[in-house]
Amino acid sequence: MARELTSFTLPLLLVWLSSPLLSLADSAFVGGMRTTAELAALGPGCSLCDSAYLMAYFVSVVTTSAVASARARGDERGARAATAAGALAAVAVGGLLTTLLSALNAGAPLLASASGTLAGDAASYVRHRCLGFAPALVSSALQAASLARRDVRPAIVAAVASSVVNLVGDFLLVPRFGLVGAADATALAQLAGLVVVWRAATKKRYLEFQRHGARTKKLFDDVFRDGLPVLATLVAKCAVVASLGFAATKSAVARGSLPEAAAHQILAGLYFLFAPVGDALASTVQTFGAATLAAEESKSKRESKSKRESKSKRE
Repeated sequence: MARELTSFTLPLLLVWLSSPLLSLADSAFVGGMRTTAELAALGPGCSLCDSAYLMAYFVSVVTTSAVASARARGDERGARAATAAGALAAVAVGGLLTTLLSALNAGAPLLASASGTLAGDAASYVRHRCLGFAPALVSSALQAASLARRDVRPAIVAAVASSVVNLVGDFLLVPRFGLVGAADATALAQLAGLVVVWRAATKKRYLEFQRHGARTKKLFDDVFRDGLPVLATLVAKCAVVASLGFAATKSAVARGSLPEAAAHQILAGLYFLFAPVGDALASTVQTFGAATLAAEESKSKRESKSKRESKSKRE
């Protein structure tokens, strides 16, 4: 069992490292090819985008639990319906975030208070990068469904594809377009990841919408109901981390020390690179825990039934 858990968790780390690596790659290319001011502006922009994405990750957490629980009961149709519900919820949440941050520019006041004169560049980065939120969240939901089936390969291939597209995109776009180019490269990378995992999910029949319409709708509602506690936890976590990042940038900009703000962005990227270790372990527990609990419940029911039959025979 220990070997199985290890072989599942280690590749899973690559999946969880995918998003921090995208932000870190943006920082590396902007810092190496553009100005210190642009790297400093990347800090609050990345922090807002990463926080919004992390808060929306409750959809994937609930999808993992729903699919793993359905499969533990032997309900493959339920697992497919849960996968479809998770994908639809991801589209809804991703579309809402894109509308708020891109079309309505809702993050502008926060960026202005945190980054001062850098707010314009940071806001441009956010408006472009959030165009990839819906693809990224749908990809995460489908990866969660695959992981719940203990199928790590689609998630790994998607993570590698995203990283390659992001690196190539940054190399081509950052020298010419700066922060906007970095944001566009990240959004394209997230779209590439979605294409990979969507093809795998449809090929392996993990995802079906037509056959389970009513059931999918109920599970869609359950994603938001069951996800509220997870969302509350993620909001609290993001509020603490983002507020520290905004405070550091605001202090550095107020003193006119752009190199300090730029250095903070690099260190923050390195911090988030190592943070997902616990998240990978949590996903492993979700995946294997459902089957273990279902087996224990089934064993308990068999024992209870056996005791009742023995008692009935004695009487």
